[in-house]
Amino acid sequence: MNIFRFLSRLPQPLKALYILFIVVFIAGITLVLLRVPDASLWMSGGIGAAGLLLGLCLVVNVNKAAEGLAAAIAREKPMGIDFSTSFMAQPAFARFFGLMFVLVGAGFISSSVIGP
Repeated sequence: MNIFRFLSRLPQPLKALYILFIVVFIAGITLVLLRVPDASLWMSGGIGAAGLLLGLCLVVNVNKAAEGLAAAIAREKPMGIDFSTSFMAQPAFARFFGLMFVLVGAGFISSSVIGP
């Protein structure tokens, strides 16, 4: 699976949010490795916010994001496995995946706000 080809097949708000999530993750890891004070709180909050936005985009199906993700999974064959006939290539699974992103993102945000 080519990650750039996979991302190019996604509809626009979802594509931008995936890239944002990856950038926030890399920036957070960099902050932690540089031992910046409170870096783990910033990392947790940033990843949580990006994940929450990504999940909301999938759950609400903004610009057919869930359908686009399901179609991209069916066409790109992640890890060399053909998911075209699997439940993972269905928009309902993409929405469920988005719901999990919303819940985990909210947990990350709350842990960064309540954190030490």
